[in-house]
Amino acid sequence: MRTPAEVLDQCHRAGAQRIAGFLLSGHAFDRMRDRRLKRQEVARALVEATVAVAQDDGTWRVDGGSDLDGEPVTLIVALDRGVLIVTIF
Repeated sequence: MRTPAEVLDQCHRAGAQRIAGFLLSGHAFDRMRDRRLKRQEVARALVEATVAVAQDDGTWRVDGGSDLDGEPVTLIVALDRGVLIVTIF
């Protein structure tokens, strides 16, 4: 099992790669539209993340990032062969 520090490191690296660094589930893409977030803002939230908490279903809640307006962005991510963003709130 990964540690929170390892999860944050993987998220930071994925966000730094921008478009190629992470995938979005259909649900996450819908939440992006709801919040009017651009992909670059999701990347920023990954790079800025400061807290990763393991969830019971094997995903991670990643907090501490923000959008371009400074509003907090919480991501739920799954890590397998990369970073898959499951949902955003």
